[in-house]
Amino acid sequence: VQEMAKKHITTRLTDEGLVVEIFDLEGAPLFEPGTAEPTPIMNAIAEILNDAFDLVTNNVSISAHSQAFSPLQLDNPSWLLTTDRAQSTRNLMEGLGFDQERVSRVTGHGQQRPLLEDPMSARNNRLEVTLLRKGFD
Repeated sequence: VQEMAKKHITTRLTDEGLVVEIFDLEGAPLFEPGTAEPTPIMNAIAEILNDAFDLVTNNVSISAHSQAFSPLQLDNPSWLLTTDRAQSTRNLMEGLGFDQERVSRVTGHGQQRPLLEDPMSARNNRLEVTLLRKGFD
């Protein structure tokens, strides 16, 4: 599972710090559809993150994003869903021993910041776990 989990991860360096982006792949979601219940892949990714982040002392921020939902839905679940998924990720990491004092922010962005042009793409379902530079925590 860990080898497959690595296909869900990219990194980039920003002014804020090292952003570890974790995203759904077609047929391999991070969470059970429509929920904040982590899949085995997400559990494996949380272990990978904890192992890597144990090497440093920087704080982290956790943000979640979602693909767009149909405008025909009466209630758009994206805000609550992304907030729940960010919190679920925090709980997962802390359950594996990550120091809760190192978590600076936990944020849900709803469907407001799609990564791809197609707002309905599953690839827009993603987490950004940022290893913060000093001064951004």
